[in-house]
Amino acid sequence: MSALLLVGGTGELGRRIAVRLAERGLLFRALVRPRSDSSALDAVGAEIVRGDLTDVASLDEAMTGVTTVVTTANAMSRMMAGASDLSFEAVDRDGNATLIRAAEQSGVERFVFVSMAACRRP
Repeated sequence: MSALLLVGGTGELGRRIAVRLAERGLLFRALVRPRSDSSALDAVGAEIVRGDLTDVASLDEAMTGVTTVVTTANAMSRMMAGASDLSFEAVDRDGNATLIRAAEQSGVERFVFVSMAACRRP
């Protein structure tokens, strides 16, 4: 069982965090939307749990046994790719607020919110 939950691990920044966790030999769980590709997370040994920031039941399941949450979840890349079924308010504000409440209710000890404006490749 993983004590760390990574949310947003299919995005650019989240994938980088997942790789770093794996390089350090840290076991972690990744919350992945039901239709998202989790192959990069599978490749680094993440325990995948399917869910969404808007689905409280999936968050409760994802939080089981978790003491630390690291989230990079945001709507930016999906909206820039043309998604019209979401908004910044629904994901960035409301979704992360729901994630915080789920973490509080499950007794998570540490919550790390990571955001970025841009990510440059070396």
